[in-house]
Order: sequence, then C-alpha cells, then structure tokens
Amino acid sequence: MKTDTEQQGLPWLPLMVMLGLVLLAIISELLPSGLLVQMGDDLGVDYGTVSYLVGGYALPAGLLAIPMTQVVTKFNRRPLLLVLTCGFALSNFLVFLAPNFPLAFMGRLIGGASAGTFWSMLGPYAMDMVSSENRGKAGTIALAGSPIGISLGLPLWTRLGQIAGWRIVFLATALAFLVLGLLAWRLLPSIPGQASDSRVKPTDVLKKPGFRVAILVVFLMVMAEYSVYVYIQLISERLGLALQSSQIFFGVGALLAVWIVARLIDSHLKHLTQGALLAGALAMFVFLALSGHPLLGLGAMVLWGMSFGPISSLLQNSVIRQVDKGHDVAMSIQTTVFDLSIMGASVMGASFYQGLGLGANLLIAMILFLGAALVVTVFRQYYK
Repeated sequence: MKTDTEQQGLPWLPLMVMLGLVLLAIISELLPSGLLVQMGDDLGVDYGTVSYLVGGYALPAGLLAIPMTQVVTKFNRRPLLLVLTCGFALSNFLVFLAPNFPLAFMGRLIGGASAGTFWSMLGPYAMDMVSSENRGKAGTIALAGSPIGISLGLPLWTRLGQIAGWRIVFLATALAFLVLGLLAWRLLPSIPGQASDSRVKPTDVLKKPGFRVAILVVFLMVMAEYSVYVYIQLISERLGLALQSSQIFFGVGALLAVWIVARLIDSHLKHLTQGALLAGALAMFVFLALSGHPLLGLGAMVLWGMSFGPISSLLQNSVIRQVDKGHDVAMSIQTTVFDLSIMGASVMGASFYQGLGLGANLLIAMILFLGAALVVTVFRQYYK
C-alpha cells in the first residue's frame, strides 16, 4: 500500500526545487575556486591559502556525516531541509560580510556542516516522494543539479563575481538559498523520519574487502580532482584561456559524461570508472606538458569535465554495490571519506603550490588518477 507521498508519476515541481537546491549547494561549495585571485587580493592572503575555503568547507561535512546519518533519519525531512538551507544561507552571508580570512573561513565551516547532512538526506528524500518504480529517476533528477551547477551555474556566478565583486555573488547565493528554502517548505511533502538500521555498524561494513577497495578509489579520485580544481583559474591562465571558456568546456564534458553514465552505469561500472580516471590523467598531462596549445587545452578541459562530472554517481554506485544491507551506513562512510579527502586535497594542493608551483599539483593529480585506475583494474571483480 502506497503512502500519500508516493506518487504514481513524478512530482516535477518539488523535484525542480530540489534540483535548484543541489545546484546552489555545489555552487556554494566550489565558488571560491573561480574567484581565487579576487578573494585572495581582497582578504590579503595568498592563493594557496584561499584554497582552504574549499577544503575547510569539506572538513565539518566529513566529520559529521556518520553521526548525523544516525540522527537525521529520526526527523521529518521537510523541516530538516529548511534548517539546512538556512545554514547554507548563513554561511554565504557571513562570507559576504567577512573583513578577513579567518571570519570567511568560519562562515565556510558553517556551510560545510550543513552540506554534510544535506548530501546524506536529499537523495533519499527525493526517492521517498515517489513510488518504488520511480525512485531511481527521482533521485537522478534531484541530483542533476550538481553537474548543471558545475557546467552553467558556476561560470555564470564566477562572471558575476568578476563584474560586480566576489562579495555580491556570496550575498546572491545566500538570498537564493532562502527563496528556495521557503519554496521547499511550501511545495515538498512532509515525510516523517525513520528509525536507523541498528543492526549494521560501520565496522561490519568495513570488514568487506570490496567496500575497502571502493573506499580507496574514493580517496584517490577525490584527492586527484580537488587538489587541482580549486586552481582552475590559474590553470586557465597557464593555458592562455579565459576562465569562462575553461568552465564552459569543462561543463560540456561534465554534462556529456553524466548523460553517458546515466545510460550505462548499471552494466558498465568498471569501464566507466576507468574511463573517467584515465580522462582525468590525460587532462592533467596536457595541462602539464602541452600548455602552449590553447586548443588542446580546451579539449583537455572537456576531458577533465568528463572525469569530474560523474564522480558522485560512479563512486556512490561502486560503494553501494559492495553491501547487501546497511546502505545508509555505507553512504555515511563514503561521505566521510569523500569530504575529508577534499580537505586533504586542499592541504596537499596548497603545500605543493606554495612550495613547488602549479606544475607539481598537476603531476601529483595525474599520478593519483593513474593509481586509482590501476586499483579498479586489479580489483575489477568488485566493479561488475
């Protein structure tokens, strides 16, 4: 018997609101990467230090993912989502007001705390609004805001920041979160919380060898992507490209890869994961060794986008396939590793950039991509 929230069709308007929130969430997470120079100059810190605004965002998200997974299942999804959107809004508003780097970093920590819970609950919330045969579609539609945000929203927000000032885009993001939060309160169904699965513990999941392999690939791939993504503005300058051009070609690659992955992931997880990792490695090689060729640089941006765009879908599917039950626990561990890897990539990337220059970041990212591809190939039995 279906509940009131399980629709025979797809509730398009609520799903579009969710898509919008996901779009804003990914923009909020990555926005400093497109405004690295402007923020560094205004806040009086070097560009490597500004990269911590991305890494610091991920720190509380990673630390809170597992304990919050046990808590949020007990609460009604709609008021919980409103609280989280208010947290995002507060985070961006504090960055807008921040007179110095420490206060901006504090604002980013608040956003990261909201993000950790947001990413854990939004997909299941979307799936709970529909009947069982539409759960996958609903989750995919809601989370499509991530590649759309990377390909369209982030370039637009970056351009606005360059024209009107970086603080204005953080203020605009805060206001947009409030508007969509109110729409979500009015349009999304009230879905009561559920008791968490007490039979499955994180240690039970970690005993599975396939799960440990999948988590290792999460660590390597996220470290590779985020140790360089925050420097996309500097990479564009290295290639002689305008930042907006780089972001557009990157976004085209991301959307193309998401479309391919959505069609083939059920039967070709191994090949798709290997392809994404090798595309990332090849892009890093072009950035590192062929920087004097702008056309090759644009092609490499497409490849990089094809590596970055489907990262969540590929890594989540690889993790989920390793467990028969306790999916919520598995995903909380994956979220923790994912977000702490972003923080680790931020620290590592800043250290390499400040000590050895951008080329070192590109080289280590290429090595990490190739290492992850090797792991998938050697342990291919877990990627069937």
